[in-house]
Amino acid sequence: MDHIIWGINIGVLNEIVSLKAKSTIKGYKDSFSLAKALLKLLKSFFDYKIIYDKEMELVNEIKEIPDKLIFEDTIAVQCANSLINSRQKRRIKQLNFIVTSLRIVMLLRRLKLFGLNKKISKIFYSCSGLTITFINIMVQLINNNELINQKLEKNEKEKEKKLARVNSFIPQNHQLKKVKSELDRSLRRRLRK
Repeated sequence: MDHIIWGINIGVLNEIVSLKAKSTIKGYKDSFSLAKALLKLLKSFFDYKIIYDKEMELVNEIKEIPDKLIFEDTIAVQCANSLINSRQKRRIKQLNFIVTSLRIVMLLRRLKLFGLNKKISKIFYSCSGLTITFINIMVQLINNNELINQKLEKNEKEKEKKLARVNSFIPQNHQLKKVKSELDRSLRRRLRK
């Protein structure tokens, strides 16, 4: 649909499609977009609910852990890390929920449903578009930051593996040097005899 509308707008399909058909195609596109946004809103609500329930389970698990010193590889640390990740996912779902809600309002105004084209001003419509853009940029920056952190962790793990390999070769080299020095001594003894 987008490609057809784009072709009409730049004039490629003006000879084939009339202006009335253009508005009909745009209406269909907006109707499909509205249906998609409503389904996405419903999905994001259920995703949010699932994440929230998991988060509450983690909070209850953390409450059951006795107050004592916590070491790095304990269950408490794993639960805390899971809780932090869960909260971050929940915040992103909240932002996606807001974006989808604003898109629905914008599509309702554009389709002139429920008289919203008269009730919602053009300023609110434009501000909604800017808000959606801003939130999407923010979510992408958060996701990019996560990817960068994952890559850094992966690089550190690879460096540790390489260092472990090098360290495992060092004793072998030391042993090889001992063997070589013993062979040299034995050869010198034989040559002297």
